[in-house]
Amino acid sequence: MVLIFTYGTLMQGFHNHRVMQRVQGKFIGKAKLFSKAMYDVGSFPAVIDGKDTIIGEVFAIPEEVMITNWDTGEKQKIKAITVLDRLEGYNSHGKLSHNMYIRKKAKVIMENGKQLWVSYYYWNRNVKNLTYIPS
Repeated sequence: MVLIFTYGTLMQGFHNHRVMQRVQGKFIGKAKLFSKAMYDVGSFPAVIDGKDTIIGEVFAIPEEVMITNWDTGEKQKIKAITVLDRLEGYNSHGKLSHNMYIRKKAKVIMENGKQLWVSYYYWNRNVKNLTYIPS
């Protein structure tokens, strides 16, 4: 299992949560990610280093998942994290400077006080012209 911290459209009730469901993401609980700042990119948020606490949700996704290819209709087994990586514009095999987000690891604090190491998506572009979202 891979633990993913979500803070935007992959969260429950938002339009990209269907992608989390597609990779069979299991909701673990609400959590806090510290020392970050959030910005409004338009239809989704971006997180970089800062002084705020970001509230989000942690999901457990399986290493591999059987999905139906939307183009061909064929079933195929793939790494679940690659589906999220594609959505977030992250390619671990390409040049990092070409990525919209970078997948990083961080420690979060769950609502029950438990600490977990999770992956999350970190904005890999300039925030100069973006609107800051106070936490």
